[in-house]
Amino acid sequence: MTHQLEDTEDFDQIWVMDNGKIVQQGDYASLSAQPGLFATLIAHRSGEL
Repeated sequence: MTHQLEDTEDFDQIWVMDNGKIVQQGDYASLSAQPGLFATLIAHRSGEL
């Protein structure tokens, strides 16, 4: 478990939680390529939003 997004790039599986519920699941590449909370967090981190 981590709150550091940069740590997730090498994870085989990532579960994205929102309000205690899993809202997305997959690896870094698939989650960052699809619309959703994970991609939004990545965009914020990289300054795109």
